[in-house]
Amino acid sequence: MATKVEPSILKKGVDVSEVSTKVVQIIPLDDIEARIYRVEQGYRVEVSSCLSDYWHPGVFWDLQQLEAWLYPELEKLNAGFALGGDWMMLEGDFDGNGKYRDWFICQAQNWQGFDPMTNCCYSAPSYMALMAKIDQIEAFRSANTSEISNPHSTP
Repeated sequence: MATKVEPSILKKGVDVSEVSTKVVQIIPLDDIEARIYRVEQGYRVEVSSCLSDYWHPGVFWDLQQLEAWLYPELEKLNAGFALGGDWMMLEGDFDGNGKYRDWFICQAQNWQGFDPMTNCCYSAPSYMALMAKIDQIEAFRSANTSEISNPHSTP
C-alpha cells in the first residue's frame, strides 16, 4: 500500500476549525456496521463486525462513489470472507494495528499513524515516538479550536 507521508500539521498550518470527522452515514448489515466519515478531502470508512474491525486509508471524493464501492465489500464480509487489499484490520493489543486517540496506527518498518482529520500519514521510529507526535498534533488542534471557539479569552 502506498501511503502519503506529509510534513507535520504544525508546519502546514492546517485550519483545524474547518476539519471535522463526524460520521455522516452508518450502514448496518446484519452484524456489520460501516461508518462513513467526512474528512478534509472527501469521505473515508471504517467497518466493524462481530469478528474484526477494519479501517480503509483511501479517501473518496464522492459519497455515492464510496457507497457503490462499499456495498460489495460489505457483502464479502457478510459472507464470511476477510477484507483484503488496502483494508487494515484493527487489533486492540497494539502489537500490530490499532487505534490511539482515534488515529489508526500500524507497525511496518517504522510506526505509522494515519490522521483521521487530514488522512495524512505520519511516521516515527518507535511506538512511544509516534504517540508523542500524535499528542503534539492533537494538543495543537485543541489549543487552536479553543481559541477559535472563544476568541475573547485571555491566554
